Amino acid sequence: MMIDQLFDVITKLSSYAMIIFFALFAYSKIAKKPQKYPYGKYALVSLLLMIVFGTLFFNSPRGKAVLKRGAQIQSSQTTSSHQNRATTTAVRKTVKSTTLLFTHHLTLTARSGVLEIRVRDQKDTLTSFKLTTFAIIKAIKHSDYQKYKKFKIRFEKATDSGIRPVLSLTITSTAIAKADLNHLKITDLKRISENYYEAH
Repeated sequence: MMIDQLFDVITKLSSYAMIIFFALFAYSKIAKKPQKYPYGKYALVSLLLMIVFGTLFFNSPRGKAVLKRGAQIQSSQTTSSHQNRATTTAVRKTVKSTTLLFTHHLTLTARSGVLEIRVRDQKDTLTSFKLTTFAIIKAIKHSDYQKYKKFKIRFEKATDSGIRPVLSLTITSTAIAKADLNHLKITDLKRISENYYEAH
């Protein structure tokens, strides 16, 4: 038996033993019966063995291969789930749960391959709108955005004198595809957008 297989077997046996000993320990406490053996100590020793040999296994070549395969499966499942999610649903959910603190109204209009996202608010700040725009772009990328050519995002403020635009931009699906969400910042919005406007 290879050494990494031995680590794997010991890890699994330790996890089973820990569950059994912990269950016996819990039962004796709940039933208020005297313990014939120190199940709590056995469970603790099993946990330590599981941690030690589990660490050794996942640092071995076989363990690393298992982790890599698991990550690939999870990534493909997540990507598939994201791609199947409607863009409009993703945007609605994001706007509802983002940094906008005050009452706001969302309107989504799709025509000729363009999805217009219009948010009307009363009191939120430009920075808040930028953060929400950034969240919307992330939500779009994690959806079936390829069905659209462009996305027009517009934030408006309702004032006593009427409706005034505060932030607006157009971003293409190509720019969405190229955007690296791990490094994108709100200061990059103007760079990756077309027809960018913000009130001063």
